[in-house]
Amino acid sequence: MWQKPQAILGLGAAVLLLGVALAIVGAGSAAKSHRITTLQKQASERALDPATSTREIRLLPSRSGASNTPAITIGGGSVQLADFKIDESRSPHRSFRVTIDRIDQGRVAVITNLAKDSNGHLRIGAQQLRARSRQLPADDRRAQLARRSEPDSWITIGIVR
Repeated sequence: MWQKPQAILGLGAAVLLLGVALAIVGAGSAAKSHRITTLQKQASERALDPATSTREIRLLPSRSGASNTPAITIGGGSVQLADFKIDESRSPHRSFRVTIDRIDQGRVAVITNLAKDSNGHLRIGAQQLRARSRQLPADDRRAQLARRSEPDSWITIGIVR
C-alpha cells in the first residue's frame, strides 16, 4: 500500500481534512468560552432590581424528613422581599443552624445561631427576583433546620423565573 502514490495522497488529504475540521471545532469552542465568560461577567455585575413590596410567607416544616416536593414556589412575578416565617413552635430548641442546599447539587448557604422569635418562628428574608433576572437560577432549594448537628426539620422551596 505504501508503494502506491494514490494511497499516500489519499492519506495526506484525509489528515489535512481532519486538521481543518479540528481547527474549525477549536475556533468554535474558543468563541463559546469567550461568550460564556462575557455572560458570567455581565450577570455578576448586574444590579438587583429593587424590591417594591414585602410578601410574608408562613411555612410549616416537615419533621419526618426531607421532601423533593416544594412546600411553596416563589419568583416569576414582580420583585418582592420574601419574609419567610418558619414555624418551629413545636421544637423545644431556641436556636438553629439552617443549611440551604440546591437539591442534588450542593450547599448554597449556612446560617448559624438563628433564634426563634416570641411566636416560635424562624425569620429569614430573601429577595424574590423578577422572571427575567438571572441572579437566582430556577430550581428547588431544601432548607434543613438543625440543632447543632441533629436535623430537626426540613422545608423544600421551589424557585421559578
